[in-house]
Amino acid sequence: MELGIANLPESDLLELSEHIYSLRDFYSGRKIVIYGGTGFIGTWLSAGLIKAKLELKLDLDLTIVTRSQKNALEKLGLGAKSITFVQHDFSTRPLYSHNIADIVIHAATPTNPLTGSMNHLATLEGTINAADHAKNVRSLNSDKPYVLHLSSGSIFGRQPLSMRNRLETDKPLLVGNNAYTQAKIEAERILFDANQRGRVTLQSPRLFAFAGPLISLSHHYAVGNFLQNGINGEKIKVQGSPLTIRSYVYPLDLVKILFSLVKLNQYHDINIGNDLPISMIELATKISNLTSKRGVELMNPEALPSSYVPSVKNLRQLVWQQDFISLDQAIEKWITWLESTGRGAKGA
Repeated sequence: MELGIANLPESDLLELSEHIYSLRDFYSGRKIVIYGGTGFIGTWLSAGLIKAKLELKLDLDLTIVTRSQKNALEKLGLGAKSITFVQHDFSTRPLYSHNIADIVIHAATPTNPLTGSMNHLATLEGTINAADHAKNVRSLNSDKPYVLHLSSGSIFGRQPLSMRNRLETDKPLLVGNNAYTQAKIEAERILFDANQRGRVTLQSPRLFAFAGPLISLSHHYAVGNFLQNGINGEKIKVQGSPLTIRSYVYPLDLVKILFSLVKLNQYHDINIGNDLPISMIELATKISNLTSKRGVELMNPEALPSSYVPSVKNLRQLVWQQDFISLDQAIEKWITWLESTGRGAKGA
């Protein structure tokens, strides 16, 4: 597999950059700021924009706000020379500068321990400070900036197995002391208020589950844990209920949808995910068949099952009428990418 910017699949980056270029009426000549531009989704977004800027000569001004410019430069490689970095940690203090932009993408909430997800206060403060900065941004090319906040399906609370396809219009529900969920709910509230006051044009899609390059193999994502078992030649270990239901979207489809949301000129409740469910036992068996062929081991078969599958009615009607990349193809592409980057070794 040929690799491109940020070591992402070159074929995916080309397809993504061409998709962005097809939306050039919305992106050309724009100043774009990304908070969290080197996380899982942020890296895909940044790499796609850089590719469109360099290869397709799309006229845009890209700034990434990052906690570590050094790490960002290393991750994005040569493509980083075409963009501007602002080194700032939203979890420690607000940002009062760099408040001119046409498009702001808020992807700054950490999702794994390496980026600070275990620090509840930092997760909350960082997300809120970024949202506060976004609501105060001014656009020089339009009457108000477009703000894309990457929210999460977790804001809806636990979804029992009897509930399928969580509706876009369901109300947020904070259960327990989950800082990530609390941060997403509070950021939505701040930005929705700014949208209502006419200060920004907001989209805050609720993102569900994904399978593909840059998803961690060693943290709390079941699909990543299963794949780590498989490429290590082990049985696939199902830690939770084998009856739990999930669904997955390949990252290329996710980021194409995110870039397409600029076509909406008013707020809509939107879930981004796949409405085709798969159980954990089915997923584990599939990954075993594609990797180790050692079968599945149920570690806690009596665990309480749950569901995490969205309704995508609004997404289908307003933004995305295409088929998703199939789960088999997503996993196969992911395995090939891991082999190409050397990230599939035991303990990686």
